Amino acid sequence: MNPRIIGWLSLSILAFFALWLFVGLVIFNNPDAREGPPETVAQLVEDRTAQEGQGAAIFVVNMIFSLLITAIFVALYHYFRSEAPVAALLGLVCLPVFLALTNLFTGLQVTLVPLLNRLYELPEYREAVTLLLRPFLPGGHAAQLTNLWALPFILLGIPTVLFGVMMLRRGVLLKIAGALLILNGVGYLSALINLIGDSAVVRALGGIGGFAFLAALLLLAIAFLRRRGTERLAAAPASA
Repeated sequence: MNPRIIGWLSLSILAFFALWLFVGLVIFNNPDAREGPPETVAQLVEDRTAQEGQGAAIFVVNMIFSLLITAIFVALYHYFRSEAPVAALLGLVCLPVFLALTNLFTGLQVTLVPLLNRLYELPEYREAVTLLLRPFLPGGHAAQLTNLWALPFILLGIPTVLFGVMMLRRGVLLKIAGALLILNGVGYLSALINLIGDSAVVRALGGIGGFAFLAALLLLAIAFLRRRGTERLAAAPASA
């Protein structure tokens, strides 16, 4: 495999993230949105109804993003499999599950939520929908189930840490990129805590890990796309 593919995939993810950020801040920004979490089922339905127009876009964005993330880790598997076959394979087997869960949860979000909103508008179903959704309000006994969206990324933390550790054996750029990926992976894995509770430290670590991942992608693009560096990476991987 041409190592430059890793560099191009890194740039693609960065470019796609920038586009997603622009669309989210400029096109989907709603200045009239209510601040704070919903306190009643009616407010919860109102919030979800206001976001229905974004459903298809959210699904497409998440699908493309998850495919790009999967692609770069598959490329890293091919790059490292000769020197760490077991660890690389362990990282690889997590990817189909990550991809499936990401698209499953996104699909449920853009199909099931609008259906419940429509049923809430019908008087004969409103009471049943209210009973169903009330536990998901902040403080409800099912509120933590909304954190299940993080499950695919918790799983993604495994290959992130594994490939990050492998990069620590390489040159300066990949060592730094590897350390950043490990930080990102630890942030993903720490989200396990939020499945049973809510931790401000975990949320902060997740945010830091996100920035670390973007910085790691930039370093990977530089390391694998520069001409001399790519030749050295391909000819003598241990000294990359």
